[in-house]
Amino acid sequence: MNPLPSYPPSLLSEFKLVGSSAGRLGGKIFKYTRDGGTSVYLKTGTGLSAVNLENEAKILRWLDTKAINSPRVIEFEKENRYSYLLISEIVGFPSHKLNGPGAEGALNIFATALKKLHQANISGAIYPDVLERDLGLIRNYIQKDLIDNQQFVENNRGQTPKQIYEYLISKRHLFDNTVLTHGDYCLPNLIVDGTNYGFIDMGDCGVGDIYKDFSSAEVSIERNFGEEWIELFYKFYGQKT
Repeated sequence: MNPLPSYPPSLLSEFKLVGSSAGRLGGKIFKYTRDGGTSVYLKTGTGLSAVNLENEAKILRWLDTKAINSPRVIEFEKENRYSYLLISEIVGFPSHKLNGPGAEGALNIFATALKKLHQANISGAIYPDVLERDLGLIRNYIQKDLIDNQQFVENNRGQTPKQIYEYLISKRHLFDNTVLTHGDYCLPNLIVDGTNYGFIDMGDCGVGDIYKDFSSAEVSIERNFGEEWIELFYKFYGQKT
C-alpha cells in the first residue's frame, strides 16, 4: 500500500502527516495534524478492510444522530480497490493512561461510559443483530481460510475456529439483542478529557448481548490493572458478578 495516500488531497492540504499504524484486516491508519493542534485520521484499505471501513462509516454517522461522542465522519470515498475513511479525533487520553485518578478512577469512568452506551436508543441501528452479523463473518472467514488457525487455537484454549463457530450456533438462543454494544470495549478505546469522554474504534458497534462488552472489558482490565480490579468495575457499573 502506498505509504502516503494522496486521496482526498483537498481535505488534507492544510495537514501534515505525523504518524501511521496498522489498521484492521491489513488496512492502514494515518494521522494528520495542522497548525493549532487539530488532528484527523485517514483509514485506508482494500478487500475485507475496504468493506469494514465502509461499514464503520455508516456506524459512525448513525452514532452521530444519537449524540454518542465518537469520531465524526469527514469524508468516505472509494477509489479503484481502495476505501478511504477520514475521521475527526476524539481529544483526550486513553482511559488506562489517565494522570491522577489511578485504576479506581479510570474504572469508574470506564464503567459509567459503558452503562451510558448500553442505555442508548437503538432505533435504526445499522446492525440490529450483532451476533447474526458476526456469525456470518466467521462462517465466511472459515470458508475462505482467512483465519490463522494456529494462533486462533493458542488464543482459544485449544479450540479451532470451526469448533467455536459450531458452539456459538448451538448456543444462539441464549444471547440477547437488547442493548447497543461497542463490540471491542477496552480501556484504550475510551478516550477521556476531564469529565468528558468519547468512544473510538466503533466498527463492530451494534445491537447485541451486554456480555459481549463485559467480556472484552474484563480482558482489558486484567491486562492493564490486574484481575483483582474486575469486581470493582462491575460495582461501578451496577452489575452483580
